[in-house]
Amino acid sequence: MEIYALYDEVKNKEQVFKLIKQQMDFIGSKKTIEDINVSLQNALSNRSARLVVCAEDESIKGFAFFNLASGLESGGDYIWINELFVSPEYRRQGIAKALLEAIESFAKDNSVKYLALSTSTNNANARKLYQELGFDADLTLWVDKSL
Repeated sequence: MEIYALYDEVKNKEQVFKLIKQQMDFIGSKKTIEDINVSLQNALSNRSARLVVCAEDESIKGFAFFNLASGLESGGDYIWINELFVSPEYRRQGIAKALLEAIESFAKDNSVKYLALSTSTNNANARKLYQELGFDADLTLWVDKSL
């Protein structure tokens, strides 16, 4: 696992872009490769964003993207996991678990007190994984607004 804080450090960008596009298509977001490139450049210009990539033999198998933030409820810094995706051909091999464990290790090394994310209530595999890793999964209404 590699955790990137800066855009220029990301290896195999084109493969990373393709996998992010696959995830965007999966969730119904119609982003182009150029949109993804610009978004990733913007996101990794912020000191709080990180990209975690699982790669082996030049193949990008999965990625996670998260932000560091501070919260009143957590009593300190927390991580919000924005994206977690494993390419369909590499699923059920422990890659999502390894990505989450890499984030948790990063969190512990950086005195982060809390991890959070959201997933669809219909995504039984993801919910099962999160529960196995000790996340509390409750029914929460996601509220957002595009500007």
